[in-house]
Amino acid sequence: MFALNAVSFAGVILVIQRWRRPARDTRLPPEHVVSAMRTGLRYVGNERNIQVVLVRIAVVMTFSSALAALMPVIARARVGASAGQFGLLSGALGVGAVTAALIIPRLRVRFGPDAIVAAGTSLLAVALVGVGQVTSVAPFAMVLFVGGFGQLLAFTSIFAIAQAVLPAWVRGRGLAIAMLVVQGVTAAMAALWGSLAGSQGPPLAMTVAGVGLLISSVLVAPLRLRGRAEIDLTPITWGELHTSLHLHDDQGPVLIDITWLVDPAHVAEFTAAMAVVRRQRRRDGAVTWGLYEDVDRPGHLTESFLVASWAEHERQHDRPTAADQVAQEPARQFLVAGHTPHVRHHIGRHTSGSGR
Repeated sequence: MFALNAVSFAGVILVIQRWRRPARDTRLPPEHVVSAMRTGLRYVGNERNIQVVLVRIAVVMTFSSALAALMPVIARARVGASAGQFGLLSGALGVGAVTAALIIPRLRVRFGPDAIVAAGTSLLAVALVGVGQVTSVAPFAMVLFVGGFGQLLAFTSIFAIAQAVLPAWVRGRGLAIAMLVVQGVTAAMAALWGSLAGSQGPPLAMTVAGVGLLISSVLVAPLRLRGRAEIDLTPITWGELHTSLHLHDDQGPVLIDITWLVDPAHVAEFTAAMAVVRRQRRRDGAVTWGLYEDVDRPGHLTESFLVASWAEHERQHDRPTAADQVAQEPARQFLVAGHTPHVRHHIGRHTSGSGR
């Protein structure tokens, strides 16, 4: 069986080997893997849309992991299934998932993602409770069919939103973090469900998982998925950078100052509105961010943020989206009429010595 599984990858390998993806036209060097990982984590840490998706994924995985952890125990100890019957039970779970995959496009036409996820998690919760009660193979297979159906309904809808809310430049990293959440929660919770089943028995553990999934799904329902996929991720650019100095891609760090002229009567409102800009700057590559007002000239504010290198700042110019531009409008409405923010760039110059 392992050999057949290995052979089954031949088609995938062939397709990837023959794939000729158009190369992206850029003069910038490839990102270093460690820097790229940090940027991906920074993006997720400052973008609410993907954070909502990760929370929804974590909730479903926290409780659905009980099925993967305890299904073999229940099949062996309570149902007395043979190896062949266990294969059929696993197949029933897969058939449920395939069935859901066939009808979910039609469901999406009529229902939004929140309704589909709610239905999927409810079916999965019922299946989790049912798995703990079965004592024969046939009912076990039917319950697993329902579980596979519900699990795929929930996960495909959540992951579809995950892809929709991530810009192209960070989509791979964002989805990798989502998979890390899946695997991390599964590993941690499998130990917990195993411990609970060992002390209280598998039926109680599965019942706790099912009821817990229903309750937690209701609690996170306000974190809605509808509308997040409609955000405009069309790339925009801040414009090409021109400097008097000849700078290498790896030079840095780079300090960027942006001067904003605001009506002194509205500085507090402007500062509050700039919270959105802060998240955008840090999400797209800024290591630090701050907003400062000139003590001698009320209404003169300087936004300052630090980027690791010149190349990273150039990438930062290509990362904003149309949705980001719209999100900045509440802050810009407090600017003095006719004022255009002034931008300055500073390259890091490091000194050495005894310090005396």
